[in-house]
Amino acid sequence: DMTKQFCPKCGQPSLTRVSCSTNANGEFKLHLKKNMQWNTRGDRYSVPKAVHGSAHGRIKGGGKGGWGNELILAEDQKEFERASRVEQRQKERSLMDEDFLPSILTGDRNRAGGRIKVGAGRGVNSKKR
Repeated sequence: DMTKQFCPKCGQPSLTRVSCSTNANGEFKLHLKKNMQWNTRGDRYSVPKAVHGSAHGRIKGGGKGGWGNELILAEDQKEFERASRVEQRQKERSLMDEDFLPSILTGDRNRAGGRIKVGAGRGVNSKKR
């Protein structure tokens, strides 16, 4: 399933996309790099401690600059479930609708969309601009 972002066994966001092929017997073969290394970016600094009362949004918690707010770290987390529901609601468009315009005409293809951001992102240890 290409929409999965979390491992069904351990529940961590450790799934990677790799190419695969099938042989004549119908067996899968995954093609990984010879020197496959896991991405350990962001492991240096710990996740900021949760602040009491910050779940409803009235109190801003998190680390310096609030970068730890609404981090998604697991599939059964409330924020991930909410974000996936919103994404499903946005995807439901009727193609037979008179007001429907393709994404190439509306400019949606240029926006940052797609998968839900899991973890702290790429610039974990760097300063926010």
